Amino acid sequence: MPHRMNRSLLILALIGVVLYAAVLLVQTATDTSMEEETTRPKVSKEQAAAVARALIAERDPSFAVNQDAAVLHQSDKELSGYLQKYKLNASYQETYGARYPIDYWQVAIGGGGAAPKYVVSVRMDNPEAIGWMRYGAAASGQTTEAKRKELAEGALRSAGYEPADFVLKPAEGTGLRYVYESRKDRIGDAVLQVKIGLSGTQITGLSPVFQEPESFRVWLAQEEKAAQRMSLISPGLTLLMGLAALILAIIHRREITFSRGLLLTLIFAGLYALHAANSLPGALTDLEPDQLSGTLDPGIYLTLTYVLIAIMAIAMYLSLVTGDQMWRARGWNAWPSMREPSFGEEMFYGMGRGYLICLFILGVQQVLFYIAGEAFDSFAITDPTQSTLNLYRPWLFPLLAWMAGISEEVTYRLFGIAFFRKIVRFRFLAVLVPSIIWALGHTGYTIYPSYTRLFEVTILGLIFGYVFLKYGLITAIYAHATMDIILMSLSLMVTEPTPGYIVLGLLYIAMPALIGYAARAYFSRTRQVRWPA
Repeated sequence: MPHRMNRSLLILALIGVVLYAAVLLVQTATDTSMEEETTRPKVSKEQAAAVARALIAERDPSFAVNQDAAVLHQSDKELSGYLQKYKLNASYQETYGARYPIDYWQVAIGGGGAAPKYVVSVRMDNPEAIGWMRYGAAASGQTTEAKRKELAEGALRSAGYEPADFVLKPAEGTGLRYVYESRKDRIGDAVLQVKIGLSGTQITGLSPVFQEPESFRVWLAQEEKAAQRMSLISPGLTLLMGLAALILAIIHRREITFSRGLLLTLIFAGLYALHAANSLPGALTDLEPDQLSGTLDPGIYLTLTYVLIAIMAIAMYLSLVTGDQMWRARGWNAWPSMREPSFGEEMFYGMGRGYLICLFILGVQQVLFYIAGEAFDSFAITDPTQSTLNLYRPWLFPLLAWMAGISEEVTYRLFGIAFFRKIVRFRFLAVLVPSIIWALGHTGYTIYPSYTRLFEVTILGLIFGYVFLKYGLITAIYAHATMDIILMSLSLMVTEPTPGYIVLGLLYIAMPALIGYAARAYFSRTRQVRWPA
């Protein structure tokens, strides 16, 4: 008899779609979206490198401009946060966005040892340099303070500014000799400053930036510290959960099938290792420009990362086998084995349930984002460390969804709920506690105030916990991974709106269905077509 469509999940999916569309319409009408999207740059990385080489060749003919160029997507996160917090972004983009873009290409050429290096900022919408700085420049002759000021004003004038429109401020930061603050260019309390580097009689840099008020910088620093503290609590508690899984594995070793979970563990570790190598450029964006060469050795960085991944993979494996044992001891098969006759069917129906549930969760998440923005003035800013523009192979990005879906559902649902059921009396608390631990790990994203992310992800964790308890691990993984795949694929298609990437994004969105159908065909003994439910 054919398996009937689950009407309750279908209704939830429709509710999710309606919620998502309604919030999107309201945000479009009122321009209150808390998210910033990065669209495809009109200037390619190769063009940005060419602009940088041309500027360097003009300023320093003796410099070897044909050296390899490291091109990163960079963003003025402080200014972006200020504009978002005080709802000045639209005004800024209209008045200053073209000349002083928030997002730009950062091109580094040279460096290594004591060799000089240039770092040039290039617009993404037009092949023009915004600012530049030379590091490692030797002082070229001695001169008077009056002469240095004259040289700085000449550089200011050459860049298209009128010195009379600026006030000289005390310099801040290494390599900055003069800081000129505009008398008229400001947005809110953020004022345009042009920072000029000078070594002896040689100009070593010129960078225009909008300087946010001190009160905002203090607030942002406090928010980042709070987010850092919360995000560090999560891995600490997760490590303790991993140690608990190890102890339970030793205690119940006779009841555990240790051959189970190896495939999922290898998938998790392989995808994580692939992403670590692919996202290496993004790790560089948190470094200061003068640290881009020679500070971060890729080999050492990846080796340390792979060691961490191995530890996480072992912890996840232990969570898999002990979580499975704890649920079977309670009389529930939360994770069917591939040897069981129902495995193919469960993969297929779990896929169908996963799609429907993820649509509902996407709608709920949009509502939570909207509430956070309206009630708590929450906002999001671009994070270059997470930008697909800072990936070697952007088309691999959506695969990360499976890594997150597998590891997080195993750790915080399969193992977490069963483990805390041993500690707390009420089932709700057993779902809530691992959800909070999971949510704490998401507060490090560039969403402010950071505590809003804690509440949002905790609520999503409660939903995923209910999904797990109702339908089991396979459905929970499908729902989680499908949700992330949809978001990541849409991000990829927005950033790279070419026919090839659009087709690839759609294929990624269809991937859970393809896996579900393939698993059913391979594992199931029946070939009767049934509706997912």
